[in-house]
Amino acid sequence: MEDLITQLPPHVVLLGDFNAHSTEWGCSKNDSKGKMISDFMLQRNLSLLHDGSAIYYTLALVLSLQ
Repeated sequence: MEDLITQLPPHVVLLGDFNAHSTEWGCSKNDSKGKMISDFMLQRNLSLLHDGSAIYYTLALVLSLQ
């Protein structure tokens, strides 16, 4: 990951399905992956773009939207 970060341009958007939980992005609990991502962002002065809405959907909700 460190090699990737050093190769990125100054303005970049990182996206991913990391299966990490943190209250910083609306989860009800924190886990080790969430802490790792939060620490990573803090160390590199990265910003989280999140409006507080749910970032996951249950199967029932997805089916009702179709």
